[in-house]
Amino acid sequence: MKKLNFIIFIFVILGFLHLGCAHRLNINVDEIGHYSKPLIEPLPIKVGVYYGNDFRTYKTIQENDYTQGVTRISKIQLGKANIALFDYISSHLFENVISIQHFPNELENLKNIDLILEPKISNYDYSERTVFYEPAAQVNIEYRINFYSPDGKQIGTWTISGESSRYITWHGIEVMRRHTSVKKLTHLSMREVAAQFFADFCNQSDIKKHFDKKCKQ
Repeated sequence: MKKLNFIIFIFVILGFLHLGCAHRLNINVDEIGHYSKPLIEPLPIKVGVYYGNDFRTYKTIQENDYTQGVTRISKIQLGKANIALFDYISSHLFENVISIQHFPNELENLKNIDLILEPKISNYDYSERTVFYEPAAQVNIEYRINFYSPDGKQIGTWTISGESSRYITWHGIEVMRRHTSVKKLTHLSMREVAAQFFADFCNQSDIKKHFDKKCKQ
């Protein structure tokens, strides 16, 4: 009986490895999930938000190598979620927000704003590892936010990151469940970015220098 159980266990492991190696996932994270309204008053700052093409169309190839010689590859697209995240942040943090389509070409039309905000995604990492025969998945995401004055001069940069992880069962590595896991972990990491942005925007030295009075209103 012990020998039979061992053979079954080996076949399960081989099946698991084959499944991981056989599939290349294409994952499109196109939203951020449900966020409740933050309990803050919008700041009396008029902000222009610019999303560059790389930010709008961001995609990354994630490869996870294992000691068994298995490589799992996922192509993850985050462009729409990036926009949804910073649309949510800017619309709740600032009283007035305008969308900038072409920066810096639109500077002549931006004299009546206080600040230009340009978010960029500087790193995204999805990883899987096995701990005590139970896979753990993790997402780390990092944004770099550039701040400009209305005349296009850069006045500061802020790097902000979010992280999330979870343990999942063997079945969680199946294609559909793994697909869902990547999305959920990405949503949680982005939620952490949003929370930090709301909490620490006015604490940034460059923001304090230019908007200390408005931050205190």
